[in-house]
Amino acid sequence: MKITLVYPRFDYQGGILDEEPLGILYVASSLRAAGHDVGVIDLTFEAYLDPFEGEFADADIIAFGFTSPLFGRAKRVLKFVRSVTKDAIVVAGGVHATILPEEVLRAGFDYALIGEGERAFVEFIEHLASGTQIDTNGTACLKNGKLHKAPASPFIKNLDALPFPARDLIDYARYERQGGLNQVGMIATRGCPFKCSFCKPTLDKLFGKLRKRSASNVASEIEEVIGRFGPSVGIFFKDDTMSLLGISWFEELGNILASKRLSPKWHCSARVDTINPQLLATMKRCGCKVISFGVEAGSQRVLDFYKKGITPSQVEDAFRWCRKAGIQATANVILGAPDETKEELQATYDLMRRAKPDDIYVYFCSALPETDMYRAIVEAGCLAEMSDPDEFDNVKSKARGGTNVKLKNLTFDDLREYESRIERLNLSHKLRSPKRLASWALKAISQPDRLAGRIRSVLRKARR
Repeated sequence: MKITLVYPRFDYQGGILDEEPLGILYVASSLRAAGHDVGVIDLTFEAYLDPFEGEFADADIIAFGFTSPLFGRAKRVLKFVRSVTKDAIVVAGGVHATILPEEVLRAGFDYALIGEGERAFVEFIEHLASGTQIDTNGTACLKNGKLHKAPASPFIKNLDALPFPARDLIDYARYERQGGLNQVGMIATRGCPFKCSFCKPTLDKLFGKLRKRSASNVASEIEEVIGRFGPSVGIFFKDDTMSLLGISWFEELGNILASKRLSPKWHCSARVDTINPQLLATMKRCGCKVISFGVEAGSQRVLDFYKKGITPSQVEDAFRWCRKAGIQATANVILGAPDETKEELQATYDLMRRAKPDDIYVYFCSALPETDMYRAIVEAGCLAEMSDPDEFDNVKSKARGGTNVKLKNLTFDDLREYESRIERLNLSHKLRSPKRLASWALKAISQPDRLAGRIRSVLRKARR
């Protein structure tokens, strides 16, 4: 039985292309470990589907993994798949299939896989032989035109039992060449105990409560990644809040890496209320170079709307501690909460001026389906009419000229104005940093084309 996994980020212009589909690679490795023949079709850099006709036609099972913003593209790829193969079973997995299984089934998928896919999909394949796939835990299908959901699949307790992602099944060189990828994705935890309204409860449905891999297991994967990509490879831990692993975990990781004579360079995400100087020093000793923080806003009222559970003073503390520890700290901010005011946009700008991040990434508020924020925006009558799932994409929404949130007190031009002001502030911070200037000089020598593109992008935003 031939299984083909599909990442339908097809004909995707104007979005972020420097992240590999890590979830699909985890599912692929689990299928392999169970003895199945599996391939991956990654459509990230593709503008045409015809070259893949043979691969689709030869597959017995075709499984898609996608988020809500990619749902429209998934449907386009599904239509092509149905035109070239009549017998293959087509399965949808990932975030959108988890939160809205009936929607993906009525779009033409045969089954929806809900929650974590590694174990559930292997069981689904095993049940096919006996014709009991309809009752596989964690699956849904249409039965006599009505939604049929099997019991939920239990979350995987021992994450160390999972094989490492099948990184050989995608073209990392193409990601580097065309998408600017300069670090390989990893994940050390699943789940998040916090209540941010733009994530919850979707994240709970997908990953459940916080679970941790052991430090030894993560060290082994780091060793494999360095062996595959070389000692200079960067690693990006995609955990929601990696700092929750705690000091003792990082101390153990550092000791194991030292015993293996490995010196990885890695980037992670954390919350400003989960770090302290001692933890930062420990993280730095085992390779942490950059931490991204979800700052979101400078207004406490807007932070409370997002259910962040943090304060602006905690933001300032976190960035000051990172500077002392020698770790670069980046800030992610969101502009355009439904009833945000211009004074509150100014508060975000002022916080960035005080905190002095090493880099700032500006997003516009976009309500993802089934989240607490989405429901709050619907109840307030602030959900804009949407014509395409692309409108869930808060990266592409800026280029498109609008979001799926109706603003009560602001215009889209107001968001653009503050985006430009923050970008100019960001550039001024970088130009005052000797370390950043030295880094740019090194990149100008080693990667002139990539650096030039990045500088042009920053200057273009700052001139708006």
